[in-house]
Amino acid sequence: MPDYTEEHARAGIHAKLPALETWPNQFPGYIITTRFPEYSSVCPKTSLPDFGTITIQYMPKKDCIEL
Repeated sequence: MPDYTEEHARAGIHAKLPALETWPNQFPGYIITTRFPEYSSVCPKTSLPDFGTITIQYMPKKDCIEL
């Protein structure tokens, strides 16, 4: 297996991704929590499986974003 290189690290930087959907925050001062309980991938360096839970928390100011 080839070594993990800078080229691998930059591979997705210029990918065209869809725009994030946003809407006005009507009720400031609260925290939005989103959990993704079954994250899995393959390590590009060792080819071993990686898995876990991703939790994202944020307190929106002007706009909320769709995650």
